[in-house]
Amino acid sequence: MDYRIKGNEAVKRGDYLTAYYEYNKGLVKSPKDPTLWCNRAYVFLKLGYPELTLMDTKRVSNILAETNPSSFSNTHQILGFKAAYRQGEAYTQLKLYKLAINKFNGLLMSLSMNLLNEDVQVDRVSLETKRDFCVDQDKKLSKEFKNYQKFGGDAGEFRFNVGYMWDTRPESRGTEATRQALQKSAKSISLKELKLDRIDFQESQYKSSSSGNNGHQYNNNGDGKKNIERSQIQLGVFSGSFIEAGEVIFQEDSFLCVHNHFTPRCDYCNRPLQSGQIVPCDNYLCQEIFCSTQCYSLALAKYHRQLCGKEIGNILEGTQKGMSNSSLAYLLVLKVFAVAKTRSVHPLDIPEMTHLVRYQLPSELGLSFNANWTQIYQETLDILGISVYDDLRYDFWVYVTCLTTLGCNIFGGKDDHGRPDTASLFPQLATFLNHSCDPNVEHGNVTVDSRFWSRHVFRARKCIQEYEQIFISYVDMNFCKEDRMTNLSYYGFKCNCEKCKELTFGTCI
Repeated sequence: MDYRIKGNEAVKRGDYLTAYYEYNKGLVKSPKDPTLWCNRAYVFLKLGYPELTLMDTKRVSNILAETNPSSFSNTHQILGFKAAYRQGEAYTQLKLYKLAINKFNGLLMSLSMNLLNEDVQVDRVSLETKRDFCVDQDKKLSKEFKNYQKFGGDAGEFRFNVGYMWDTRPESRGTEATRQALQKSAKSISLKELKLDRIDFQESQYKSSSSGNNGHQYNNNGDGKKNIERSQIQLGVFSGSFIEAGEVIFQEDSFLCVHNHFTPRCDYCNRPLQSGQIVPCDNYLCQEIFCSTQCYSLALAKYHRQLCGKEIGNILEGTQKGMSNSSLAYLLVLKVFAVAKTRSVHPLDIPEMTHLVRYQLPSELGLSFNANWTQIYQETLDILGISVYDDLRYDFWVYVTCLTTLGCNIFGGKDDHGRPDTASLFPQLATFLNHSCDPNVEHGNVTVDSRFWSRHVFRARKCIQEYEQIFISYVDMNFCKEDRMTNLSYYGFKCNCEKCKELTFGTCI
């Protein structure tokens, strides 16, 4: 029995996760089987992942377009219709109503022109109903979009909740093994004694796997196992001794940096460059430049060989249109995939990626998607010479997970015109600093030390007592309470710090 049959039987049972695994096994053996991709697209719709359906249906369309006309059969035509129909449904669920309308209108036109084989069973009324629904919903969308843009959304893009049931990696973030590894790392980068310990965040107050807040009670022994079904165990950073205000607590380097190429910068550490400071790549066809031979060597070892001499203009075009620094995540994913290919590992298994907070949007804010993601994903794979069919380590769900994760794990900077210009990935220890609207630690500018441009410095804003938890703010502290709460919701949590308890909505710190 082949994997397609096993997958189909799982679908009949309503066991869509098993079907996903079976179709994947089949795709490893037959990566250009359009039926497997089309069936998997259906499974993704049933599992609630329309963004993945969208990419799989595009794969089907591309494979069919490459099929020799002389061998094009009724089966191929049926597959093409199914793919187009499922693409329309995916666009609808992703609130890309205009694209859904175009897709359903195209199918209706095919019916009117008798372009479909009689074996293709189509309900015209159903298609018209779906199209009319999209027309109505599209009219209602503009108000919601304007509200989202107030908080830094990019044009044409809504953020959405990402979490795929087969990906269990986030569960390791609060484990004892992670705590021990971080404790060892903290000793090498901190100027003050720091302690990593677990915190019990009650699920009733705390919704996601991202950074927490200081309104929850810290349990020094990490005890909370008996209530694990009602709580989430997270890690927090605590002072091991008294720290004076203004003292540097720790310094940490970013794993990856990117910039929007508005001005010359080192492509490894983002240092601004003058003409006489540039260290070029040995490949005269390569456009990447560096501030030192050290940065050039580090880039070569980490990712540069995969990008050397490659044209990234199409991806840059997308990042330069962005309104927020999270748009630079397109470039970061490109580098992450390059690192993964260099190391021959799954992108999400790169150690520097495993510690990052996963992006999570509360469900009440709705689900939507940027239609450009599939195109930029394809462009990313083309640059790296990775087939969109052959290697499931770089599947679209991996790209989406990386993109949304990186977008909320960056320190960003803007140029003199207010445009998003630079982004550097949160260093490892920094991602475990929980949030407060009145933090006791601030993230300073990168050090002016000529050797360490990408190094981040964390200083005490106020005196910190021994065993006190260390907090930073993930939002602008000048925002009023309502805006802070809304901004924080995009990270998947609500703040319950003392400032937020005391202040009423509309007031500022």
